[in-house]
Amino acid sequence: MSGLRSSLTPHAGSTGEPNAVAARKAARDAFHASDIVLIRLAWLNAADRRDLIRIAERVHGRRRSG
Repeated sequence: MSGLRSSLTPHAGSTGEPNAVAARKAARDAFHASDIVLIRLAWLNAADRRDLIRIAERVHGRRRSG
């Protein structure tokens, strides 16, 4: 282990298979506790997905394709 610790560490599962319900709960908890917004595009309908991508690209820059 590298010893590095992110502010997201408390919200990450330590072991096991990915769990969609747990991931969504962790995202909700992170938002309420830390104002961190974690949204999977798969959770959104097409219109909301386009809006979120526009916002993310404005904040972080355009994604690299591939």
